[in-house]
Amino acid sequence: MSKIKVQMFEKIAKENYKQSFVEVDLFMKKEGNLYETLKKISKNLECLNIPFVICGAMALNYYGRMRMTIDIDILIKGDDLRKIHENLIGRGYVQQFENSKGIRDTETGVKIDFVIAGQYPGDKKEKPIVFPDPNEIKIEKDDFGVKYIGLREFIELKLASGMTSVTRGKDLSDVFELIKELNLPRKFGFQLNVYVQDQFFKLWDSQEEETGFNSM
Repeated sequence: MSKIKVQMFEKIAKENYKQSFVEVDLFMKKEGNLYETLKKISKNLECLNIPFVICGAMALNYYGRMRMTIDIDILIKGDDLRKIHENLIGRGYVQQFENSKGIRDTETGVKIDFVIAGQYPGDKKEKPIVFPDPNEIKIEKDDFGVKYIGLREFIELKLASGMTSVTRGKDLSDVFELIKELNLPRKFGFQLNVYVQDQFFKLWDSQEEETGFNSM
């Protein structure tokens, strides 16, 4: 593990209120440390020919649900983690802590967490929905060329997570807001894995009752 001393972005954001407000303003403009880190790690993974997609809060923002975050989540295949560490640690990145899968950008201090394909969302117990192989799903690209997990898979993972973990209730709230932001029709639910369909329909119906939203 590298001994380079790195300022932690999340600590600065918490303790320096002035800097925190600056970062929030920049984040809403798709600028600042988080987006710089996002673009840089994406470019580095592309150069290493590693399949990946952005998930988590950064993907949520891409799809229109604006929410500040302190880290970046990237979906990769498990076999590629070692390659990432071997090629990036000591070259602008350090591990977050000893034996950590995640790394940290030494310039911005932003954490980068790797989610491994094949693992289960939410309570991490076996279920019909898993984090997919990034090679086998539809992807979306932003104006910077950064690759994001497809909407269907993203919503399935959010629903499965919120349904099975009492600490992940915000994932259901995120889907509720995405339905509104993207004007998703109720029939979108039929595209989803049957395991999460009923939960999607409940959220869609509850939003219609609350807001009068109606997009069949």
